[in-house]
Amino acid sequence: MHDPQQRFWEQVEGIRSHFGPAAVGPPEAEDDRTATPRYLVEPGFVLVRGTDDAAARSRLNARTDVATQTAHGIMRVPINGEVLAARAADVSPNHLVTITPVNSCPADEPSLPARGRGGPAPALTPPVHPDPEAGRGVDVLVIDTGLVPQFEEFTQVADVEGGPRVALTEPGVISQYYGHGTFIAGVLRNVAPGVNLTVSNALRNAGTISEYCLGQVLLDELPADGPWPAIISLSAGAPTVDERPLFGLEEFVRRLVDEHPETVLVAAAGNDGEPHQPFWPAALAPQYAESRAIVAVGALREDEAGRACFSNCGEWVTVYAPGERLTNIFATGRYKNVHERTRDCRYHIGYDPLYPHCTCVTAGEQGDELHFHGYARWSGTSFATPIVAGRIARCMNLDGQKRTSREAAQYLLSRRTHTIRDRADGLPLPVLFDEDRPQP
Repeated sequence: MHDPQQRFWEQVEGIRSHFGPAAVGPPEAEDDRTATPRYLVEPGFVLVRGTDDAAARSRLNARTDVATQTAHGIMRVPINGEVLAARAADVSPNHLVTITPVNSCPADEPSLPARGRGGPAPALTPPVHPDPEAGRGVDVLVIDTGLVPQFEEFTQVADVEGGPRVALTEPGVISQYYGHGTFIAGVLRNVAPGVNLTVSNALRNAGTISEYCLGQVLLDELPADGPWPAIISLSAGAPTVDERPLFGLEEFVRRLVDEHPETVLVAAAGNDGEPHQPFWPAALAPQYAESRAIVAVGALREDEAGRACFSNCGEWVTVYAPGERLTNIFATGRYKNVHERTRDCRYHIGYDPLYPHCTCVTAGEQGDELHFHGYARWSGTSFATPIVAGRIARCMNLDGQKRTSREAAQYLLSRRTHTIRDRADGLPLPVLFDEDRPQP
């Protein structure tokens, strides 16, 4: 029988080999690999609100000197190798924010598109919007794994800006997570071809970063004096030990909400298949629903008749967009499947799959070697997120109107969405209007 935790532990080992230490919580999950893992943290460190070392020592009852790092009102404090299992009011583990959370995101491994073997370019999904001016002049920042070295070969992203390009660790061999940011850039530019797009490589190490470092990156990469981009797209996040928001992002969220009303954060809801556990920072969306400072995006299955099995759901998810088996630009090289194929949906172990032919039961065999020629088919809330980001950008100049990104998000969510009933579990899902999506 397929071990429902095996894929998770394979992902953890991948993160550890590329990113560094990662501790699994709750602590018993590390010792008993049949236990259900809930979160990932940096071992040996906690985060403490404030900037005073003495106060930190007092809170932690530390008997040795505390060598801390401090940024934006949060200290990263060593705790002699211990991992905090719960947090106090002003103390928290340093959670790992990742594109591969507890049940593994992306929801599947990249696969070959229908016509991706060196012939004509495959049909892209979502299809390229027919108006090359859609989203013109809107600044969008994507926080992700960066761009592949030859991204300029693809017309729709040839002028995208970004940090240092992410090189292959072994020539000609594509590793896990590689190409994630490039795929997202392609999706966003298909939806809104005219946006000014920048792709950060902050998540270049196994698609993972600590919440402390992400808080620094977000604020360091954004202007200290001056406007922020209209839209920030983040296809990563984390569950936490006590289902409270991430300490490390508090200052970023404060500035976003209070100081930059021209900016909206569009964040992936995560791929844990969870109906209850919040995924941060996307789960902050209801708190700022009135201003639309944050929009949380879940994924629809391929036929768009309901929620994709991997997509988190719940009242905190703002909207759902296509996120299963999208086809877009990727990389060129050889890729070997990492994970074991399963006959059952890994999100519904012991039950019938949420729907036939979900991504879990149609994956390739473990060890299969695939040869990519610039395009891939991939699934995840990661890829539903840039669809919504692009739609917001388009709405900013729709019908001759000039809207801020938050006004556009409000317009999109109130005027261009409708509710469907998931055919599998009957849950109401707010989704984007079909007729407003570009047609091939």
